[in-house]
Amino acid sequence: MQKTATTPSKILDLTAAAFLLVAFLTGIAGALQTPTLSIFLADELKARPIMVGFFFTGSAIMGILVSQFLARHSDKQG
Repeated sequence: MQKTATTPSKILDLTAAAFLLVAFLTGIAGALQTPTLSIFLADELKARPIMVGFFFTGSAIMGILVSQFLARHSDKQG
């Protein structure tokens, strides 16, 4: 079977579309989870507002640190 010149671009388009779909769904999940989590922490776990703030601040800082670590590792790998 002969491969045409358009075959790799179709695969690339499918891969890009799948990546964009996963990124979109992850963003939607995060947008729905964040407000619900603050209510859960306050109501079910009886966390004080300052502790909820510390939780979200720590979560954001850890997200930044982990993404920087992964980016540095990715850049070293090429």
